[in-house]
Amino acid sequence: MEYARTIPLQIGLKVDHRGQLYKIVDHHRQEHSVVQYVIQSLSSGQTKRVFRHEICDASVTSMFNRLTEVTIFQFVHESSQSDDELSSITFTQGVPEPVVEPEPVLAPEQALEPEPVLEPEPPLKKPRFKEMPNREHIDMLAQARVEKTTKQQTDWGVRLFRGWLTENQYNDKFEELESSILNDRLSFFYPSLQTKKRTDYSKSALVGIRAAISRHLTSPPFNRNVNLMKDNAFMTSNHVITGMNKTLKRAGKDVTVHKKPVAEGDVQRLYSSGVFNTDSPVTQQNKVFWDLMLNFGRRGQEGLNTLKKSSFGKFKDDKGHIYYKMTYNEANKTHHGVDSHENRQEVRLYEKSEDINCPVASLDFYLYKLSPKCNALFQQPLLYPKPNCWYVNQAMGKKIKSNDAKDFK
Repeated sequence: MEYARTIPLQIGLKVDHRGQLYKIVDHHRQEHSVVQYVIQSLSSGQTKRVFRHEICDASVTSMFNRLTEVTIFQFVHESSQSDDELSSITFTQGVPEPVVEPEPVLAPEQALEPEPVLEPEPPLKKPRFKEMPNREHIDMLAQARVEKTTKQQTDWGVRLFRGWLTENQYNDKFEELESSILNDRLSFFYPSLQTKKRTDYSKSALVGIRAAISRHLTSPPFNRNVNLMKDNAFMTSNHVITGMNKTLKRAGKDVTVHKKPVAEGDVQRLYSSGVFNTDSPVTQQNKVFWDLMLNFGRRGQEGLNTLKKSSFGKFKDDKGHIYYKMTYNEANKTHHGVDSHENRQEVRLYEKSEDINCPVASLDFYLYKLSPKCNALFQQPLLYPKPNCWYVNQAMGKKIKSNDAKDFK
């Protein structure tokens, strides 16, 4: 009778014995079955002999660790077959004995190479300059060289020229015309100008229209290298406009009309009317507006909306007199505040200690009542003022005091 054969566990297999990991290093056979296995501890290296039922495949053990308590309980109480029991089972004749294929051993050149260690990239060097601007930003900066009022004057002059070209059946796209053709168009355009009331333009208006067209041609996106006032190509049109100005002067029409100064009696009536009282937010602001315009407002209301609390500084001269002056180079449409030589004549607002309407005292009181959350010098008045704050955290619009200025008259 042929004995039953069991498939032996492979040498080198990791097994579990009493909760510790071991490795099979050898086995002892008796006839056709394995009697004992020689295992070696993976932690201490100690070897021992055990029977088959005393060890278990480590991968199977890890699977059992994930079983529930009920499943483990059922597994423990089930009967298992030992090596001796398995030896009593005979294989059917004609059925070949299972063959265990050995694990393939990689050749040295087929062994896995360790992954290369990537060195960290060096930190990027901070750029010395800003990111290169696009063309739209360049054009915007080029347009910023002129003030808003100057741009409005440019648009007005260009609109007049386009209207004349269209009315006389010319193409109104004059920006790409050759200098000789453009000069010819301008020579006929200047004498045709008149106001909506059908009167002649003044000398300053004619010069302003010519300058407006020239600015338009030299600005983005055209950027032409021309000068309507100085280039020889435009000599004819310049002779025409010079002759028109002299004709106006001979006819007595070139008269510059200046606005009359405020009479002293009118100033007294303003103070007596109560519009400059210092007991309310609106009238207090009227008083400061009047003092600043009278002393610093050489160009009307231009730039008032850009004034800050810090725009005026308080100082004392060598004689001990207190005054306010502007703390930066004032910019306007002819002087851009870049060169300090543009404002050589320093304007000062002096204290009048014996005057009840002292401008320095009014400005001191006004600055004290402004909202600390807003940096603008002209702020919206509160409808119901607080003891220490009379104004809202909001700057006034571009037309500062335009309505009140009419009430002053």
